[in-house]
Amino acid sequence: MAINGECSAKAHFVSDVPQGTVLVPLVFLLFINDLPSQVSPGTITHLFADDCLIYREITSEEDQVIFQRNLSALDAWAKRWGMRHAVQPTKIHRSQSPFSKSYELSGVTLEEVEHAKYLGITLSNKLE
Repeated sequence: MAINGECSAKAHFVSDVPQGTVLVPLVFLLFINDLPSQVSPGTITHLFADDCLIYREITSEEDQVIFQRNLSALDAWAKRWGMRHAVQPTKIHRSQSPFSKSYELSGVTLEEVEHAKYLGITLSNKLE
């Protein structure tokens, strides 16, 4: 496309989704459809629009290791598909548990919170 006889430089895009169409949500869901298959059995994922919730009941040190391995697998999945996690809003919501391992995503230690908001619902570690 040219404006007043001037053209912008060509640019190569690794991935692209047409913006502003009714197909965007469908294309995105197809794109991330295999994300839940990256985690091990016993770890639950919920996808909603561009949000992913992952959780696992931690009853042993082995569960902690598995959960970190799942976070690493999701990070590898994102890198493989040319995506990045929004690490800043990512939080660890821990219910009352004797286990207190820190978890990392993309090399960043995730913040632990007592209350977390998900889809308009506030989750509390005391189920209040």
